[in-house]
Amino acid sequence: MNLKSKPTKSLSVSGSIFGRPMLEHFLLDPQLTHFNNGSFGTVPKVVRESRIHWLDLFETHPDLHLKANLLSEINHALDPIAAYLGTTKDNINFVHNATQGINIVLRSLELNKGDILFFLSTVYAGVKVLIDFLHEKNKVELLCVEHLPGPDELLLEAVQKTIKALEKEGKRIKVAVIDAISSVPGLILPYNDLAKILKAHGALVLIDGAHAFGQIPLNLDETHADYVVTNLHKWGYAYRPCAILYAKKERQNALYPTIITYGYGSNNFKETFAWPGTIDFTCWLSSPAALNFRLGLGDAEMRNYMHELAWQGGQKIASAFKTEVLGLKHQTGFMVNVAFPFVLRPGIDAKFENLMWEQFKFRVKVFMYNHRTWIRVSAQIFLEMEDFDRLAQALVTALPSILHMNPSL
Repeated sequence: MNLKSKPTKSLSVSGSIFGRPMLEHFLLDPQLTHFNNGSFGTVPKVVRESRIHWLDLFETHPDLHLKANLLSEINHALDPIAAYLGTTKDNINFVHNATQGINIVLRSLELNKGDILFFLSTVYAGVKVLIDFLHEKNKVELLCVEHLPGPDELLLEAVQKTIKALEKEGKRIKVAVIDAISSVPGLILPYNDLAKILKAHGALVLIDGAHAFGQIPLNLDETHADYVVTNLHKWGYAYRPCAILYAKKERQNALYPTIITYGYGSNNFKETFAWPGTIDFTCWLSSPAALNFRLGLGDAEMRNYMHELAWQGGQKIASAFKTEVLGLKHQTGFMVNVAFPFVLRPGIDAKFENLMWEQFKFRVKVFMYNHRTWIRVSAQIFLEMEDFDRLAQALVTALPSILHMNPSL
């Protein structure tokens, strides 16, 4: 099967091809202006076509395609993904999502009472649940460093200071979980510098790259981390669920999947993860079509367009709100965080998100960070500056309704 996407024209950031003309490649509701790609991603039509091909092919001969040919097809799908990530297929496996990948690593390490697990305050909420579970069940000690707005150097210094204070007590970190790009707020972290510091002090390092694939360049073999997980379905245009688990050679045989079945005891990274039971493999097998889609449009051009759109669009919203954008420009990828004019009471955030959809047909993400309410807005190739102008106007128009919902103000 030819998994390549249909030929596309070369794109220019200043041209007219990025923006609304790109909507023809997607299945989005024509009423929706989608500013929340960061939650679940978006799938192009060509990837849907590839997945349908695999669904139909499996039904022509289930035994052949789900048994005899499956491993070779998965490895074939991993080849281009590995090249894009700066590694080889021997170092990566498909998993369902970043959360599953993080569970695999942390629960494979067999953390015990007194082991120290390091993380930042902006760790993804679902991962924090796992961290709390390990604290409760395995009695691991937790060490959290506050991730506050500011230059990268401040975070690096805070981590170094924390490690030195810990070592004065005769302790060291067993494993550290670091975001490449945090979820809320959506900020790019100096993850490789953090990994280098933590590795120098003897810690195992796990990078949560849930938002990294497609949003920032990754070269996994050159990273200082021991393990990296990254979703292909958020910014990589793959069908959900689809993610990659990467491990350095010397760390691979200590990992086992969330479902223990055939392959266990093989002492082979690929064989151990080869068969997770009967699942829908088409999300994985259609992922090369997603990669071809972005490469056909121009990977660097896409990243530049969405980065500039997010940053400039965020400034427009902040100006309309008379507030500010969180973080520095290089810390902003395709998600921009804008301060709300006032703090929303718990529960009003969801009502506000629904209001923006019901009245204006926009989707945005609202969250609390550092005692303030923020809006996370995702740029995409099918959006343009006029969409951000409309969003800014709608947000200001909605403020009286939000004030009515938030009577304590």
